[in-house]
Amino acid sequence: MSLIALGYFTLLFLNGYVIKSDFIIIGVIQEITTIPMLLFVLFLFYFSIKFCSENKFSLRKSSFWSFAILTCLVTIIIGSFLK
Repeated sequence: MSLIALGYFTLLFLNGYVIKSDFIIIGVIQEITTIPMLLFVLFLFYFSIKFCSENKFSLRKSSFWSFAILTCLVTIIIGSFLK
């Protein structure tokens, strides 16, 4: 699930800074899905922290890698708001 969130925000970044598409339907879809995806990322981040602490941050568990991906994603999202 964290890869889906990462893919969404990667596509959002590419459209905003690289592709710069002006199609109305793409803008509407982005506006409708951005806030739910932000809430979804926060939800996933909370549960990845919870499961990582239960697994003692084992590198072999998928919860650690989900935590790592979501940590990078949350850092980038917060950095984009500060810009």
